Amino acid sequence: MIENFRGIDGLVLCVIKGKIDLERWISEIDMLDHSVLNYDDILQSVNNLLKGNLIVKQMNKFVLTAQSEQILKGGWRMSALDWQLSVRQKIVSYKFDNAVQTDFFFSREEYDTAYKEYFNKMSKKFR
Repeated sequence: MIENFRGIDGLVLCVIKGKIDLERWISEIDMLDHSVLNYDDILQSVNNLLKGNLIVKQMNKFVLTAQSEQILKGGWRMSALDWQLSVRQKIVSYKFDNAVQTDFFFSREEYDTAYKEYFNKMSKKFR
């Protein structure tokens, strides 16, 4: 079934670069959007991006495709907030095939550990 990407997928695309690092993703999403995405939203978004060929997994890294680089374009001339909102607006006009199978997975425990690491860093920062 062909589906449109969600705005949340665009937010996740903004922070997916290089090494697979849940704690960094959680941190950067909070920095950009002042929110923390839950386990299901992050996992679904990463898999949607893979299904739509906006990112490609190579070893333990995600590589952006030419199409995703077009969606991400323009960040250097905008504030972080405006850039992520622009990406979220652009991505919803793109489609992906939900029937495509992906093998990317992380456990809820891995998410919880990454969230706790982020929470602890932020708690120390604001003491």
